[in-house]
Amino acid sequence: MKGLLLKDLYLTKNNRRLLYIICFLAAMFLITGMDFTFIIGYFTMFAAMLALTTISYDEQEKSSAFLMTLPISRRTYVAEKYLFSFLFSLAGWLLSFILVAVATRTSGLPSLLFQSFLYLDLSLLMLLLLLPIQLKFGADISRIIIVCVALGIVVAGSLLGKAAAYFHMDLFLLKEKILSLGQPTLIIILILLHLLCLGVSYGLSVRFTCKREY
Repeated sequence: MKGLLLKDLYLTKNNRRLLYIICFLAAMFLITGMDFTFIIGYFTMFAAMLALTTISYDEQEKSSAFLMTLPISRRTYVAEKYLFSFLFSLAGWLLSFILVAVATRTSGLPSLLFQSFLYLDLSLLMLLLLLPIQLKFGADISRIIIVCVALGIVVAGSLLGKAAAYFHMDLFLLKEKILSLGQPTLIIILILLHLLCLGVSYGLSVRFTCKREY
């Protein structure tokens, strides 16, 4: 596992020029006074997408086929991809949060922490969706599928809104009922939902990887 993590870390160094450009853009965002939560979200999402490129590198360099000849199980390979992606996203979030906190001199830190944490959670959920797709279909086909999934989410949201209006459903009342459950209950429900998503995503990734021929 340690060797795989180091391999992916070295692979991301190949994108150091891109990292320099992103850091430069982040500095410009800070100077121009752009919304600080946007900067944190930008860094976090970029880190998550950069971590996913290690799968593309493995395919292009035929590293996946070579790794499967080593005493490394396919389950371990998948687990490392999840761990590396989560850690790299967390590192991007933490670095951007520290930079913004220093730039703002910790003004409004609790609110900033809450909003930035939402971006971190969103990036992790995005990884849970994209990792099985990337491992199943590869980089090229997965891009098409991701676009289709994004469009499907937009269409589903639009249809849900129209259905609620047609059946006279009060979404605001539904929101109030959910919030009335209380913060501890909501936190437990969210944690269980995230664990369920993780289990489904990881299980699919392991299944796809075990059936794939390298």
